Amino acid sequence: MEETESVNAQPEDLLQGSENFFYLIAEHVPALIAYVDAEDLRYRFVNKHYEEFFEKPREAIIGKQVRETIGEENYRFALPYIESALSGKVTSYENIFVTPRGKSWLKVNYAPDVDKSGTVKGIFVLNVDMTEHKRAEKALQESEQKFKDLSEKSIAGVYVIQDDTLKYVNLIFARIFGYEVDEMIGKVAIEDVIFPEDWPAVKENVRKSISGELESLHYEFRIITKNKEVKNVEVYSSRTIYGAKPAVIGTCLDITTRKQAEAAIEKYSNDLKERVKELNCLYSISEIVRRNDIPRKKVFQECALTLSRAYLFPEITVCRITWDGHEYSTKNFKKTKWLQNHAIMVHGEQAGTIEVCYLEERQEEYEGPFLAEERQLLSSVADLLGRSEERKQAEEEREKLISELQEALAKVRTLSGMLPICSSCKKIRDDKGYWEQIEVYIRDHSEADFSHGICPDCARMLYPDYYKTMFPGDYEKK
Repeated sequence: MEETESVNAQPEDLLQGSENFFYLIAEHVPALIAYVDAEDLRYRFVNKHYEEFFEKPREAIIGKQVRETIGEENYRFALPYIESALSGKVTSYENIFVTPRGKSWLKVNYAPDVDKSGTVKGIFVLNVDMTEHKRAEKALQESEQKFKDLSEKSIAGVYVIQDDTLKYVNLIFARIFGYEVDEMIGKVAIEDVIFPEDWPAVKENVRKSISGELESLHYEFRIITKNKEVKNVEVYSSRTIYGAKPAVIGTCLDITTRKQAEAAIEKYSNDLKERVKELNCLYSISEIVRRNDIPRKKVFQECALTLSRAYLFPEITVCRITWDGHEYSTKNFKKTKWLQNHAIMVHGEQAGTIEVCYLEERQEEYEGPFLAEERQLLSSVADLLGRSEERKQAEEEREKLISELQEALAKVRTLSGMLPICSSCKKIRDDKGYWEQIEVYIRDHSEADFSHGICPDCARMLYPDYYKTMFPGDYEKK
């Protein structure tokens, strides 16, 4: 038996994030669970049921290839299904496995672990030991007496339905429903122990089995026990003859614990998808605000649109960013009573506001219809926008300072190097070979200018009369 279907999208890697939660579930699910690397088909994880089934400690399994653990013969049978999983498809099959403890019938399920790029990174393996169930099915084909002898020893509930009444149940079946065997046979109508919403489907399945329309059925439904507890059961049923009349014979398994585990896994998977969506939102917004090639209006509009898509119900989520007296929002923004908002702070002062609204009512969560993680996301986005603005202001201030420094430096002219100067008249030779007065050369090659005067020594030598008048005492000494 095999089932194959195409997979368009897979959940994010469940081994990332809250690993302890995953391990707790994996260790208590009554199934063989493993994770195999796609590159080399080596085990990266196995639960305790897996190691117990193959009678090997997990340390001896993890890191080994699949063929080394399940055996060459089992591996050859499984290889086409493994290759199908590596191509991105969910596959399953049933086969008899030969292990050190003997032959066991397993239902093997392979689910590919696909990343965002569509690459298969690994394979989730879920094996269900069908050995006891197969034995029960085979026992049902025996004579009525042999069936009764075997059914009393079965680990599954066994029943016979005829005329909408239980004609036979074993002890396990009675315990599942919270009754004694004698309280059920011929006394309890099927409709009275089936969950009302599930009864029409169960009734139709019983009809199809008795009429021979279907040879066998496998389905799940809810029951109501004697003490009014609701449980989930899984049944395998087929048509038989009981007391010379058509009847339905089947096995019943209490799968309440399994359903709870499946629900927990599904919730964890959905939560993980939401967290990944939120991280992608923060990454996208951080990329948007870093861009200097797009105007501020487009930056805020893109941020509003990206944030609205990260919420749990993006189809009814709208967003508006208010900044410096301007509003930037998604096209269909409308303020409603289902609102989250957060201030955008720049240097300790409010510079804007982000508002996120639902257009329709949703179930109450952490903050109205919003999740606690969505409040954290909104806070992170507001902080990111504020810090981005602070960075831009700092960059603008830096550019302004650099411009001012460059402008100041452009006005500074300096003289450097060796200057050829006449030792007598003190003229300087310029680059073209002309001799110039020293003050002319300095004026032309710097920002300096000159005012002319005469020093006392030159005045005494060139203008003695003037020097006597200006410095009589000094002249007498000299």
